[in-house]
Amino acid sequence: MRIEYTDIHHLLELNQYICQRIDVLQEQEILQALSQLRIPDQGCQ
Repeated sequence: MRIEYTDIHHLLELNQYICQRIDVLQEQEILQALSQLRIPDQGCQ
C-alpha cells in the first residue's frame, strides 16, 4: 500500500487503528513495568 495514493478516508481509518495499537502496547509496557516492581517487606509496625 502506498500512502501517496491512499484516500483520506482510508488514511483516517489507518490512523485510528495505529493510535489504538499504540495505546495497547503502552498499556502492556506499563503492566510489565508494574509487575517488576517490588515493594520491600516492612513487617509489622
